[in-house]
Amino acid sequence: MSNDVFGSQIQGALFEYEGESVPLLALRDNYKVTQSNQMINMRHNLDKMEKKIIQCVISLIDSKEDQRITPIAIEVQSLAKIIGVRANNLYRRVEEAVANLQTKYATEILDGGKIIKRYNWVDSATYIEGTGIIVIKLANDIQDHLLLLEKDFTQYHLKYTIRMNNIYSIRLYELLKQVYEKQTAYSNSNITTHVYSIKKLREILDINENEYI
Repeated sequence: MSNDVFGSQIQGALFEYEGESVPLLALRDNYKVTQSNQMINMRHNLDKMEKKIIQCVISLIDSKEDQRITPIAIEVQSLAKIIGVRANNLYRRVEEAVANLQTKYATEILDGGKIIKRYNWVDSATYIEGTGIIVIKLANDIQDHLLLLEKDFTQYHLKYTIRMNNIYSIRLYELLKQVYEKQTAYSNSNITTHVYSIKKLREILDINENEYI
């Protein structure tokens, strides 16, 4: 996939959303997705489309400069195109996926399973009728895992995962990219090795013991 713009350039239009002026942003597949390693190692109960929407929204965040999570406006058609939705009912499919995100969360398991902490992905998602625009605000819960990261984070270009057809392929890519970046940061060698137990992988990928992929 090329680095061409999907949909419009950054628009001059600003939408009033909960007292804030929200710019309409364009999506590009060469934008970077940046997350803390702690977030990557959590259990995510997202399906493929939901995961790709989250990746797209995160790619529009400036992880070095942004001080807080703010609402982001995206054209539904642009979002659908970059995540690979081609059906005639793309508006409905994208809207349903965005709505479902408000019920999904990342789970962090601590102290050998004694502590289970959940992080919401999305605080709000608003479809502006008649415009084809969705305004999404990521949850404040995950702000510390996306903004002002100086160490222990992983970054990759959106284009490397956005065409993957399986949620587990995307998640495995994130895990492997994390391992690669951590090991190459402390070594001159490009040969990296890391061992995950089957139990740990099932936990991170949200796969039950009686499920197979």
